[in-house]
Amino acid sequence: MGFVVGKRVGKAVRRNRVKRRLRAAARELLAGAVGQADVVVIAKPGAADIGYWQLYDQLAQLLSRARLINSDGGSGLPCPHER
Repeated sequence: MGFVVGKRVGKAVRRNRVKRRLRAAARELLAGAVGQADVVVIAKPGAADIGYWQLYDQLAQLLSRARLINSDGGSGLPCPHER
């Protein structure tokens, strides 16, 4: 999985924060992945303004639509922000 976070997202600190959040969310979501594919995620400028759990939910929705994870969020574990 690759992440593209362009300069429109913000300066380097903001771009790196978005990449870290995306990597952390993807790591957790893909732990129970049901499919295999090469995926590139392109972050839009608004990605720097939303919280981690919103980003997590949006990434989960996208990976579910691509049928790379189960529609319940991946690994079958309870949702991490409900733990």
